[in-house]
Amino acid sequence: MSKDDDMTNEAEETEFENVINGLERANIKFYQISLLLLYPSGFWKYYNYTALVLLEIATFYFLFTGVITIYSQVNNIFVVFEIANAFMIRLAVFINLADFHFVRKKRILWYKLLSYCKDEFYEYDCESVKKEMARLRLLCRNNMRWFFMISVPALLINFFFIFVVIPITRYIIGEEQLTDDPAYNVFLPLPWWSMFSTRTTTGFTIQYLLMLFVGFNLLTIFIIYVSTGFYFMMELVVQFKILCFALTKHEERIEIHKAGLRERNLEQSGLLLSTKDAQKYDENAIPTEVLIQSILHHLKIREFFNMFQEFSSFFFGLVLSVNMLVIVALSVILTKMDSLWTIEGLKFISIFFFEILHIFCFTYFGSMLVEESHNVKRSLYSIHWYGFNSNQKKILNIFQIQSASKFLLSASGIYDIDLNTFLQVMQTAYSVFNVFSNMKT
Repeated sequence: MSKDDDMTNEAEETEFENVINGLERANIKFYQISLLLLYPSGFWKYYNYTALVLLEIATFYFLFTGVITIYSQVNNIFVVFEIANAFMIRLAVFINLADFHFVRKKRILWYKLLSYCKDEFYEYDCESVKKEMARLRLLCRNNMRWFFMISVPALLINFFFIFVVIPITRYIIGEEQLTDDPAYNVFLPLPWWSMFSTRTTTGFTIQYLLMLFVGFNLLTIFIIYVSTGFYFMMELVVQFKILCFALTKHEERIEIHKAGLRERNLEQSGLLLSTKDAQKYDENAIPTEVLIQSILHHLKIREFFNMFQEFSSFFFGLVLSVNMLVIVALSVILTKMDSLWTIEGLKFISIFFFEILHIFCFTYFGSMLVEESHNVKRSLYSIHWYGFNSNQKKILNIFQIQSASKFLLSASGIYDIDLNTFLQVMQTAYSVFNVFSNMKT
């Protein structure tokens, strides 16, 4: 192996360690099996690539057979919706995975974002700011812990309900098959068309295991992908809170810098600083230096935000579009059902609330991010700017212009990620539900 190859491998290992440090610092669980993090060597490398190839093949198979299912069951609105919903989710994940690993741009950005998170964006000398940073960092880790404590059991219960409870319940009550075609079996988690007979034990087992494999991998990818997205949004919120707190401690930071300057002058001269001429010039520059520190921190936040926007824009656009279509379509489906207290009714209700919760979480964090970015401009007024000289006032004006720009996430330029979007979706869903309910009566 050449020296250049050794240097390349070493650089890859360093980058990989930075990503792992970012994941550990974010308190993100289960990332080893998510297929998003590709290990450069060892057992996990072979697992990642093998599972990734098998997942893409299985997903392509279900996308192909899903089209056949929708076409052949076009007269059954409940089956068509159920398959179309699963089809859109699998298509969204399939496209995102292909974009993530084969185009690679998103994966590189994901790695950069995680590497960015392995350290603080900006280190302040002020002790009170450091304590606030430690408090917010602990709060962020606790939020991620609660995210996994709530989301993982909820998703696993939903997964268990669809893949185990529903098939067993249908088998026990002896539900009739929807069609005589052996390619369909009502006892499967989803009434998906199969290339082989699912009325035999072998055919049923193969189809069920394929569904289980794809479902489990989609669940894992969803947990890690969404959890990192939430963490990046929380990281931005935390950084804005740190910046705002540092601005409120502007005078304290100036005094700390002045004290440090006096100590350095004392060490260099070896004399008591009874005369002020030696330090006057440097002390006048300290407010400018402290203000520039906050500006640099704000620029770091903007750089991270731009990377996250580029990384998440397509994902948000695709996923939120699917969420909105499913919510509106479910509004129609629920009005067509004779009773919601059936297996199908309970399944559709669980999907409906899950989709609402999903879109609410993203839009809520998006609104929180906008609000925290506005707080920077408000915090600037707490600075004793009236004591600044003309040059320092110019720098403050530049900072005000920077902080006036919105930190509003966008979903492929189609939707804004804020609570207004959530309200619009809910209003549309309610209107559709109301119209079709009135038509039914």
